[in-house]
Amino acid sequence: MGPLRRQGVRGNRRSLMSAYDLTLGTGQSAIRFDGGAGIVGARHGWGLQNLTDWMSLSDAKNDVNERALQHGAFDPGQTTRQSALITATVAYVGSTVAELEQAIYALNGLTAEPAAPLRATFRGAAGETHRDMTNIEITVPSHRGRSRLSDITIDMTAIDPRAYGAESTNSTGMAAHGGGLRFPLTFPVNFGTPGTDGRVRFTNTGTATTYLTLVVTGGMSQGFSLKRVETGQTITISRPINMDDTVTLETYYGTVLLNNQSSLSGFLTEYDWFQCPPGETCTVQFTPLGTVTGTPTLTMTASPAWW
Repeated sequence: MGPLRRQGVRGNRRSLMSAYDLTLGTGQSAIRFDGGAGIVGARHGWGLQNLTDWMSLSDAKNDVNERALQHGAFDPGQTTRQSALITATVAYVGSTVAELEQAIYALNGLTAEPAAPLRATFRGAAGETHRDMTNIEITVPSHRGRSRLSDITIDMTAIDPRAYGAESTNSTGMAAHGGGLRFPLTFPVNFGTPGTDGRVRFTNTGTATTYLTLVVTGGMSQGFSLKRVETGQTITISRPINMDDTVTLETYYGTVLLNNQSSLSGFLTEYDWFQCPPGETCTVQFTPLGTVTGTPTLTMTASPAWW
């Protein structure tokens, strides 16, 4: 791996009191590092001194083979990127030494052995982006009996180097006609029950290709089909889906799980996996197959992605 570029965002007590921050984890156990508290003494609690390489482009994987008897090198093809290595330098200001130590124990406990990659969310002037982190290492210098401590380093690896924006979730049932008009007309005019096109849509406003999480609920006697309208790419599951079943498709990994447990990859009769390139809108048509019971539903979750 090539030398790491060190691109950082530094705390400034005067001008960045609320301009940016970093949060590790989600829910009640999450820890927020305030960019305005980056310089120890600015305020009580956790502060973010420096965030290195959040906006850097991770190293390229492609090998460059030089041309022996001519200028330059052979074309290595499309560039692919390594995982992203990111470092946060943080500080803590406590009222007592015991409080400081408990805060560090809580940070270690959050990051030591998470069951899944840990969500890291950076809030900057352009909005929020997040990455999922693994292999987290924390280095804590000696506090020397003081209740405040700076230069605590948190080294993290984002297995997917892209940064993602806020999640967007859209749902639809199967396509259905509207109620239409009844003649002779009476006023006010009643156009009947609105129809639905059985489609969900997402626009990727970022600069990198993003992927989709597609969740389908039953019941359908012969499965279902999902088609990206813009390209014709189609994913079809040919298997009965009960009313209480949930099928989750991850287009990044190319996986299909029934009730988050059993793989349904063996029931894929079409598997032209699709994604959403930057600047494009992805429209997915949901088509139940066979006899329908209950209310089959497709829910799509996606986030804009940035390099």
